[in-house]
Amino acid sequence: MFKSSGKRWLPIIYSIVLLFIFIFLTVAVVTAQGTCYDDRQGADDEPGQKDLNRFCLDHEVEPPLDVSVSFHWDQAGWTGNNSGDACLLFDTNGNGRADYSFCETIQFDPAHHQHSELYQCTADSRADRCMGRQQIVGATECTASMVEDSDPFHPGKADTVAYCDLDFDTLLGTDQGILLDVCSYPSNIPNSDPSDCIFSPVGPTAVSLSQINATPSSAIFGQSSISLLATACLLSTFILVLWSLYRRT
Repeated sequence: MFKSSGKRWLPIIYSIVLLFIFIFLTVAVVTAQGTCYDDRQGADDEPGQKDLNRFCLDHEVEPPLDVSVSFHWDQAGWTGNNSGDACLLFDTNGNGRADYSFCETIQFDPAHHQHSELYQCTADSRADRCMGRQQIVGATECTASMVEDSDPFHPGKADTVAYCDLDFDTLLGTDQGILLDVCSYPSNIPNSDPSDCIFSPVGPTAVSLSQINATPSSAIFGQSSISLLATACLLSTFILVLWSLYRRT
């Protein structure tokens, strides 16, 4: 009786084991993709080239660069002299205003990387833009392209994504401070009025520069992880049903 009862539990045990394996793989995949922050104002909150959907951090980069960032624009391409312009704003002295700004510009249709710039914000007077900007030199590598199924608000839709690998220690000279915001601008001038910000007007994120430089221990779950978890549950259920049918024969 004991052996018969034990065999009846085998399908459930196998299913649970498979489920945990899939969950482990899901977490590994999402962590490898980095940590992403979706626009807190939601989908299509700004028109055309101004609309940012997402910003991501990733640590899978080659030394001496130590972190990769990505900007997700809702627009597919830019015509004429129009461009997509977005900047990271950093506070390194703890007063809640931008001290440094890293900016990326993309252009044309299909869009591709045009140039990136790093600025020191010498006026240190605004949280949403770089006042008193002075360009400084730093090591960066950027690319841009359309990426299928990358829009966090419209499943299956492509965003234009710019990827930039950075060396924060060299660029900023410190790992003390926070990332204030990630904003798009009407031009490649970061002291102009921001058009769309990932975190504002809700407020700045708690992402510190030391956290950016460290390998992340967790990641935000997105649509890809949900799909993998659903697949794991369906597969476990399928195996359980097959095993039950096999036991009845």
